[in-house]
Amino acid sequence: AAGEAVQTVCLLQRSPSPACLLRSILEKEGPRSLFRGLGPNLVGVAPSRAVYFACYSKAKERFNGIFVPNSNIVHICSAGSAGMYL
Repeated sequence: AAGEAVQTVCLLQRSPSPACLLRSILEKEGPRSLFRGLGPNLVGVAPSRAVYFACYSKAKERFNGIFVPNSNIVHICSAGSAGMYL
């Protein structure tokens, strides 16, 4: 009953703290709820990041031949090229 009162006060605050919200989630739904939905996100993000970094690496090789090697402009153009590919 005391935990319920603290939880109710926490949620009625105008802007509850992250720690208060985390405690409330853990009490109501358990620790596994913090990882709900993580699997599908990892399945989608991992291949996307792999393609992005492969494109970035290839673009960097090419831009190193055009601009001063490993300069800021090389990194900017490589990142932009990889981003446009995706």
